[in-house]
Amino acid sequence: MFQKLLGITLLILVPNLLIAQQTEPDTLATGVDADFPEAEPTPRNQIYTEYDIQGISQSGGNVNNILNRAPGAIVSGGFPIIRGLSARYNALFYDGIRLPNTEPTVKTFSLSLLPSGIYQQFDLYRTGAAEFTGEWGGAIIEVQSRNDVPQPFTQIAVSGGVLAGTTGCRFGEANDVGGVEDFFGWGADQRDWTKLIASTDEIKNMSRDRSAEEGAKLPNTWAPSERTGGPNYGLSFAIGRNIKIGRANLSTFNSLSFGKADAHFNFNSARYTNYQREDPNNPNSPVISSSIESFAQFDHRYYQRTVWHLMSNWKFTDGSGKNTFIFNNLYFNNFYHLYINKLSDFVRQNSQFWAQAIDLEQRQLFLNRIGGNHRITPRSIIDWKFGYAYYQSLQPDRRLSVARRFPISDLPPDPDDPESIFLIQIPRGSVADAGARFNGRLYENLYTHRLDFTQLFPVSFSPFPIQLRAGYYLEYNERAFNARINTAVQDDQTAIPLRFQPAQNIGTYLQPENWGPEGYFFNEGTQSNDQYGGESTLYAGYIQADLAIGRQWMLGAGFRYERFDQELNSDTINVDNISDSYLPFVNATWNISDSLALKFGFSQTAGRPSFRELAPFQFFVFEFGLPFRGNPELVNSQILNIDLGMEWTYRGSNNFLLSAFYKNIQDPIERALILQSDGLLFTFTNAQAANLAGIEFTYRKKFPKAPVEFFKRSGVIFNAAYIWSRIELGETTVEAAENRPLQGQSPYTISLVLNHVVPKTQWSFEVVFYTFGQNIFTVGDGQESYPWYNMPQYQLNASIGKKLGPIGLKFSVGNILNTHVRIKEDGNLDGKLNNDAVDRIVQDGFTGQNYTLGIGWNF
Repeated sequence: MFQKLLGITLLILVPNLLIAQQTEPDTLATGVDADFPEAEPTPRNQIYTEYDIQGISQSGGNVNNILNRAPGAIVSGGFPIIRGLSARYNALFYDGIRLPNTEPTVKTFSLSLLPSGIYQQFDLYRTGAAEFTGEWGGAIIEVQSRNDVPQPFTQIAVSGGVLAGTTGCRFGEANDVGGVEDFFGWGADQRDWTKLIASTDEIKNMSRDRSAEEGAKLPNTWAPSERTGGPNYGLSFAIGRNIKIGRANLSTFNSLSFGKADAHFNFNSARYTNYQREDPNNPNSPVISSSIESFAQFDHRYYQRTVWHLMSNWKFTDGSGKNTFIFNNLYFNNFYHLYINKLSDFVRQNSQFWAQAIDLEQRQLFLNRIGGNHRITPRSIIDWKFGYAYYQSLQPDRRLSVARRFPISDLPPDPDDPESIFLIQIPRGSVADAGARFNGRLYENLYTHRLDFTQLFPVSFSPFPIQLRAGYYLEYNERAFNARINTAVQDDQTAIPLRFQPAQNIGTYLQPENWGPEGYFFNEGTQSNDQYGGESTLYAGYIQADLAIGRQWMLGAGFRYERFDQELNSDTINVDNISDSYLPFVNATWNISDSLALKFGFSQTAGRPSFRELAPFQFFVFEFGLPFRGNPELVNSQILNIDLGMEWTYRGSNNFLLSAFYKNIQDPIERALILQSDGLLFTFTNAQAANLAGIEFTYRKKFPKAPVEFFKRSGVIFNAAYIWSRIELGETTVEAAENRPLQGQSPYTISLVLNHVVPKTQWSFEVVFYTFGQNIFTVGDGQESYPWYNMPQYQLNASIGKKLGPIGLKFSVGNILNTHVRIKEDGNLDGKLNNDAVDRIVQDGFTGQNYTLGIGWNF
């Protein structure tokens, strides 16, 4: 298909490029012909925030820091929250092309996969236009990577830091960690246990003893080892050059970075049962109390992360200045080891469980962009791009094990005291969390192409020309996922001593000699739905016109058509999601004065389920002790967006913004906790509708005329948003809650940035604070499951910098408040979460402060 697209693009471009070469260079100076020398480019007509390379540099070049400065936006867990909406409602674009979805439990791209210091433009659009994607509800985030190099440079940077509660502390890791490949983040393939044994079908058809022979082939890597948490550090190198080729210019930006980080988090967690209602005979009566079913005394999570990226961007501008070509490439590798050690009390059973998870994941991302911009005539511009994204996620050997003892006790295990010993749980059939090995592999290819044509029509009644834009966007996405799970099991033939193994034998009980006729054997737990394939095709076309009446009024209107065809296939489920979206857009601006403007935006957009949200594949979330499964019955969402904003710029760069918005979402997709025959599980569902309304406020102020010298060099950025949302459940719902917000919707977001610069001594100081309100982590029906809420988090970061000629120093402290990461259950469904008898903590922990010193040298 893309070979045909390339041919069509060349057929359009080549004749026009030949025409462009015949145009005199002097006619291009203003972008219009000599009859209208006073014409200016047509301004943007949306409610949006833009950061150029200087603004990006002031924020440290990090996407998270940039977003935390933007109106109504913060970042939590690497995911953007815009206007309080869940990350799934944002559209993320890199160099004009959509980024792939990388997360298993939410439809989004993780911003943590994008390195720092590689951007030259960052735009956040809170109202749309026909030229943009039609699939969004919160905001459109456009990131442009660097390929303009005003001045040649070479930069080397080194950073090091410590994390409270991790650096210098002892913690566990898998006993097979180590070696050169692990150090550089390339150790996934060597741990793929599925290559060592027979296939799934072969093992399912084997005899018991024959499967035991297969089990004995696997490496015995169940025992953790101990290590001391080291400092976090990073190294980076970047080079930018301009190369003159006659009158033409070739610029290039190249960078390489490598970093390692250790992290340890400790959480308390609990699950509840025995919900007592005010009226026991009324299932819709409010819950007045609940009892603890299980409580984790400790839940230690240890991560060791290795990241590196390689970027190479090129830009060529011909001698006439009319034709520009880009060739941009980014490769990213994220490799981490995970070890979780958990001790839980199961109150009703008067027993204790010790459980561990040993995991490794390698994520690789490659982005390629090839494009061009051509001024065919002084008033005609063609812009085209081809994009390719490859994403791969490997989990080669996830090992879950559990041990149990009766009764609940505070005594440490003692070999001489049988009641104090934890016995390894060796099941008699396949289970996901006891003696289980999991292997998962996800591969995704995303091919994209877009072409945009702009025609300017200068007019006598306005300094701005009428701008007509038209174009198309084509996207083909293919994903393949397959998983395999095997469990070491016992039966009546297994020798009695092997059935009762103490937890201290976790590293030896599965040694080769314990497999066999009187030992353990393999149970192949892989199901038909543990693999799926999906592909989707998007055909989009648009037309858009922008008209300015003098300098006071600007009107924009457009229409976008999107044809979306999504197929997902597994052994038992086939999904065919075909939709036609007809999407109007209207934007208007009233420039009351040179400094004050009112803006209006109206748009109809869409929301569509991702492959993962549809796929019936079920995996076990060890952190919560529950399975997660997609829902092939999901349908697309339709979103109505209405915005009204005021922008006031005064005294140079001081800025005040106030906007109000309303959204109606039909069939919103939500994460839910539901009861199935084998217990609770996470999944996704459609509600009937949701209504949202909110206001957002931004204030940016500098104080050059302040009476105190200190304030003359200081600045403040304050952002706040308040959002009201209510869900419509419909007549077929089983939910008991009658009045709740949309899942993932925070009622408020607040961010504050204070900075101070001393030009004479080259010192800089900055403090950043941000927070967001409670939001539903997962929906519950209020009868068999109850909604969980993410509780507010309060982040405070500070940094101090100093320049010494070509050398820059920066010391920063993150998470100064050591904020709670807390999830609570809303037992009485009132959304207030202030009743300790029913609003109970599901998970609670701290992530610790981090301290980092960085040194950069530009030459």
